[in-house]
Amino acid sequence: AKRQAKFDQIQVASNKELTKTAMLKQRELEGLVKEYQSIIAIGDPEYIAVALYEIGRMHDNLADMLFKAPGPERASQAEMESYVSAIESKAVPLRNDALKYYEEAYQGAQRAELLSDRVSVIYDRLSERNPEKYPEMREKAETPGHFAHRIGLVKEVEQLAH
Repeated sequence: AKRQAKFDQIQVASNKELTKTAMLKQRELEGLVKEYQSIIAIGDPEYIAVALYEIGRMHDNLADMLFKAPGPERASQAEMESYVSAIESKAVPLRNDALKYYEEAYQGAQRAELLSDRVSVIYDRLSERNPEKYPEMREKAETPGHFAHRIGLVKEVEQLAH
């Protein structure tokens, strides 16, 4: 948790630090992904869903850092367009990867018939990123109880959710 919090806090202070900071955050991402892969290897469906979600969230976090990075000072319009294009060439694939991780997490949770607040968080992120495919749920359930993550949905109810 500490390492992940450190990752989340890494931000670009100035354009001069962009490359150095992006490389640092990328290395942290790679290390954290390895840690989450060891959690995935345990094989528990809920652990897998949460780990995949977190990997996706970290990809989004890195993309956000790139998009929010300050541009070069005193740049011409052509230089600024080149800069934006370079940022997008790195950040957009990270966003696309994040969406894939979220989808994989949600689909795995559905296959395992998981029902928990964590699955709701995954769905909410999917809804933010791809509202056509994952429409926002109108009603929010209260936080599930102690064993909620192991309750399977009746097939008829599950079909209504699609």
